[in-house]
This record gives sequence, C-alpha cells and structure tokens, in this order.
Amino acid sequence: MKKNKKHMQFVRISLLIFALGFFFACSLGTQRYGKLSLSIEVPDYLKTETKSNNTRFIHPNGNILNFELYTQRRVIHTQTITLNPQPNNPNPQTVSISIDKVPYNVSLFAKITVYGKKTGENNESILGQNTIDIGQLRYPTQKLTLGVKPVSGANVAYEDLGQGQGQGQDQVINLFEYFETSADTFNIEMFPKKGLYTFSVERYADIYLYDSDGKNYPNSFLIDTVEMPGRVFYHPEDKASTYYAYLSEETYYLSGYKLDQDILITRYEDSMGGDEIVGSEGDVYFDQLSSDNPSKEITFTIYNPYPFTLNLKYKIENADEVSNPAPSPADSKDKFKFTDFPKVLLPGKSEKFTVNFHPDNSGDTYRVKSTISAPGAGVSDFVLLFTGTGSGT
Repeated sequence: MKKNKKHMQFVRISLLIFALGFFFACSLGTQRYGKLSLSIEVPDYLKTETKSNNTRFIHPNGNILNFELYTQRRVIHTQTITLNPQPNNPNPQTVSISIDKVPYNVSLFAKITVYGKKTGENNESILGQNTIDIGQLRYPTQKLTLGVKPVSGANVAYEDLGQGQGQGQDQVINLFEYFETSADTFNIEMFPKKGLYTFSVERYADIYLYDSDGKNYPNSFLIDTVEMPGRVFYHPEDKASTYYAYLSEETYYLSGYKLDQDILITRYEDSMGGDEIVGSEGDVYFDQLSSDNPSKEITFTIYNPYPFTLNLKYKIENADEVSNPAPSPADSKDKFKFTDFPKVLLPGKSEKFTVNFHPDNSGDTYRVKSTISAPGAGVSDFVLLFTGTGSGT
C-alpha cells in the first residue's frame, strides 16, 4: 500500500514537472517578433525657416548619433550613426534606423544621444539627448519618428514681475538671464498661463523653437521687430512646461513678455526699419493730409499662430470723441476703409491688409473704433482706434 502511494506521488510530481516544462516551452515557442522602423530628421539651420513642421532637433554641430533600444531589463539594440548634414540640400537629412526581431508585448524604451563640438570648443560633448517610452510593439511593422531634446546649461524662465509695462498688458513677464559665457541653446521654462508670448535676442539671429518632445514648434512666427528680432508663439495651456530654443548665433541676453491680446498684428515702421507689434486698444494716427495728397493708407500684417483656422471679421464704428477732445463728425466711419482683409486665415499663415483714410477738405478730425474678431475660435477681440485729420483746404 505504501509503495502504491509513493508511486502515485512520483507520477503526480512527474506530471507537474512535465506540465510546467511544456508550459514554458510553449511560452518560449510562441514569443513573436516584429520590425521597428525609426527616423530622425537633421534640419538645415542655415535657412530662415525649416522645411517641415515634423523636423526634430539635432544640433547642427552634431557629428555622431548614438541610439539604444532597450526593455526594462536589457539593451536589445545599439547603433552609432555618423551625421553628415548637407547645408545646400533643400530637404532635411534623414537618419533611418531599422530593427528586426523586436519582441511583441514588451515595454520598449529608446535613448538617443547626439555628440559634437560646441562653438569655440575643441572637445566633443553631448549636444542633444532624449529617453523615450515607445510602448509595446503590437504590429508586424511599426514606424515612428523620435525627437532629440537640446542639452544646454542655459536655463531661462518667464517670470511675473508685475510691473504693468509694455503694450498695455496688465503684467509684464520677462525672460532674462545673465551668463558668464554666451550660448546658442536654451531651455525655457514657461509661465503657467496660456496665450501669446515673445522671445527676442539682442542682435539679429534666426530663432528656432521646439516643444517638450524636441519637435519643431509650428505655432510661432519669426518677426524682425524694431526693438529686437524674435519669435511670437502660442502657449496653449494654463500650466508650466518646457520649450527649447536654438539660435543661429550665440547670445548673452534674452528678453520677452506675454502679450495682453489674442490676435497678432504688426505694422512696418519706415522710420525704424522694422515691424512693430500693434497692441489692442492702441491708437493709430494718419498724418494731417495736404491738399495734393487726398488719401493715405497704412498696411498691417495679421498672423495665425494657432493650430486652428481663424474666420475673421471686422467692423468700423464712430468713436464718441477725438483726442482734442471735440465731437467726432457723424460720418467718421465713412472716411476709413479696409482693403484686402482676409476672411479666413489658416494655421501658420499671415496676410497683409490696408486701412485707407480719405477725408474731405473740411479740416475735420475723424476718429473711429475698428474691431477685429474671430467668432468661434475662443480668442478675444482686437480693437484699433484710428484718427485722421483732413487738409482743410
């Protein structure tokens, strides 16, 4: 009887070992693999604008790109690529990485590091890097585009200084930092309030802006203002985040502020040789007109820095008083006319329009309120106050 019990126990243990072995064998045998294709674009920074909104950041001085693909436990692929950007090539250089036998249903991570020589230095250093959670491979072939974040010791931040200056905004948010040495790459800590922001340098330089994933940020415009060249860009959230900026020239000083308006309009100043950002509720004056110059016009540029289309409208109303102050003639609104005003403005586009002033010879001063709006877009109206005086002859 005892022998039978021992025999039965032996059979059970044997069956258990066999079942476990079969299970593990099946598990190993059913492990599936797929192919992962990755691409990274090396943009040409010598042009005013990059060619593609999908361009990712790689420092133009980068020589080597090191790529690692790994799971939580081990590295499963490494690759070192020599970068060779062609400045005269109209298209960004594309770095392609193809990896076979990537396991299914396993958490994957990628680490990208760009090495090169910084301006004025002989030794190679890290110029850009990123560690990215790719997720799990679930298809036989999967294609991704990965970004590289700039690496820089130059950290700057928008701060609420509460000075109440500049373009009529309730508060000024300055972006500034003093450096012992100049830099061309910056990490920008955003102020936690959505809206339009400026970012300028003390001398001319192309300014390229990237989001927190290292992707070229499309919701921005490079504007050569009369003060300093800079970008105006849209920050879409009421929370802090990090942007990255690369300049075509090194700089010691940066500045910027938050615009107290949602619609971006500039006016070219002949006397200053650059564009001026026009503030909402701002006064625009037509010079007193001579008898041989019965009309005058001012040209503006309106921009769409948003990721959605703006359907634009405008209206002109008589203002109650002129600045002298004397009653404004009742027919003031008939003396001003908009031409070439865009009804639709697509994301990332800008258009010019002109305001004409054509008074009679009474010598009266006319003042009107012009309101530009984008119904349904969730942006506030933009107001301009126009004043013009006829010749009186």
